[in-house]
Amino acid sequence: MCFYDLKDYEDTARYLKSVPEETYPESRYYLRISTLLSEASSDREELWETLDEFCSFNESSASEIGSDRYIKNALCIAKTYISSDEKGEGEGYEKAEETLKKALSGGYKDKISAGYEAETVRLMINSLISEGRLKEEKKKAKYEEAIDLLSRLEKLDEAAGDSESAVRDMTDKALLYTELKEYDKALETYAEAEREYPGNAGLGYIQHILLLMRCDRPRAEIERVWEMALDAGITQDEDYEVIKERMDAYDKDQ
Repeated sequence: MCFYDLKDYEDTARYLKSVPEETYPESRYYLRISTLLSEASSDREELWETLDEFCSFNESSASEIGSDRYIKNALCIAKTYISSDEKGEGEGYEKAEETLKKALSGGYKDKISAGYEAETVRLMINSLISEGRLKEEKKKAKYEEAIDLLSRLEKLDEAAGDSESAVRDMTDKALLYTELKEYDKALETYAEAEREYPGNAGLGYIQHILLLMRCDRPRAEIERVWEMALDAGITQDEDYEVIKERMDAYDKDQ
């Protein structure tokens, strides 16, 4: 709680000093990380050296510490890389992604619980999207990788019975396709989501309708999605009045 929720690294370090290294050998890395983060002018180079060492320990000790501790450590390492990249040049994202890829594709991937796998995939997706927005030359490759992972995350969320998150995964995928100007793929993703999760209010109907208009799709197709949106309760959406005005204007233009 002190480390993740409160970001109280001074108290985190104080608590960690009482953790026996013989039982939890990774505690020495958490202690060094917390101590460095608690300093007013922490040295990023020293912090990242510690993270690199922690990552090496984590990979070499996975069979001893078990899959849950292994993935928790990987998540800690990745999150710290990202949060400590104060230069904003994206290097923190790159190092985080390298760490998470090892966790998702390494020899222990089949031992990671579905909940931790979903958390790892979600962090990887967020890192890829953030890096893509930061570096235009990498945007397409990073977004495409994120899209593939969103499909994986959707299956995990659906298997966990979390249909709301699964719907969000699909609409996020459609939004990334839209940013890449791959409009046909975006429209097909929206349509697929509407087929798989009919009547769900979080399906991104507004974005779907606006994209149909942008692409000059047939009026019947737009009206069909509009009717589905109304049936799903879109009138409760904060953007309802905006899309209603667009629909009214669209009807007058036809």
